[in-house]
Amino acid sequence: MKRLFLFRQLEITHFANVQHLEEITIQPSVKSIGIHAFCDCTSLAKVTIEEPSNIAAIKLFTFNNCASLNKITIPPSVTSIESSAFNGCKKLTKLTIPSSVMEIKSRAFTDCSSLEHVTISCPITSFDKYTFAFCSSLKEFSIPPSVTEIGNYCFGECVSLEKVDIPPTVRSIGSCAFNGCKSLKEITMPQSVISIGFSSFEKCSSLTKLTIPPYVKEIGSNSFKGCSSLTKVTNLSSLIKEFKFGIFEGCLFLKEFEIPSTVTKLRSSIFKGCCSLTKIVIPSSISEIGIAAFSGCSSLKEV
Repeated sequence: MKRLFLFRQLEITHFANVQHLEEITIQPSVKSIGIHAFCDCTSLAKVTIEEPSNIAAIKLFTFNNCASLNKITIPPSVTSIESSAFNGCKKLTKLTIPSSVMEIKSRAFTDCSSLEHVTISCPITSFDKYTFAFCSSLKEFSIPPSVTEIGNYCFGECVSLEKVDIPPTVRSIGSCAFNGCKSLKEITMPQSVISIGFSSFEKCSSLTKLTIPPYVKEIGSNSFKGCSSLTKVTNLSSLIKEFKFGIFEGCLFLKEFEIPSTVTKLRSSIFKGCCSLTKIVIPSSISEIGIAAFSGCSSLKEV
């Protein structure tokens, strides 16, 4: 079976793992697509959902591991894209998410390794964990102005990602949100950001400069670890009380840093391996410096 027309079923759940299925046309009479409906249909290349569509959700694992899928149009009837709905759709190159979508759940587009262009204008308030992780061809992304939270590992290992537009509504950047985005050269965090999760920008090895917004209260451990091209960090926040372990570890070209007077603790390995660091300003407020905090800072001349 290479081609399938669906027009009577109200709930489709039984086409998973059909290896020779290449094309599907879903007609308006279909009210719902069930979970795992076409999961592991590895030859499926094209899905046409005819208008006016009545489908409200792309459900859990619906097109999971449809490794040949290269064309699908999400209709404006859809309000929810559930977990792993398109996970592993390795041939999908572009995607338009309509304004009707109100939620995108975890791993919805994880490992869509050919995905280059995403157009999104829907009023979602958060990107869940791993939403676009391992989308290794994605180069640019504009986060909608309704988003307040970027979830854990949301763009993790998007190794081609060079530019991200973060709107002034975002308050939280989750743990590992941009971990391993080695092509990311510049990131502008808006003043709305108050929390930066652990390892959020770890191994962003092309990142050259960074400004920490004024209302940030917490920076997680290893947040900028391995940002080996980072030369300048401007800290505008006076609300941070603790620099956690490994925050700037391995930032090989970081030359100067001034620790704000609100900070009382420097945890272990915070500047470990910052071999270009020549000057560090440590305020009198510091009561604790952790193990190996400045280990390998071979150029440090002034403290």
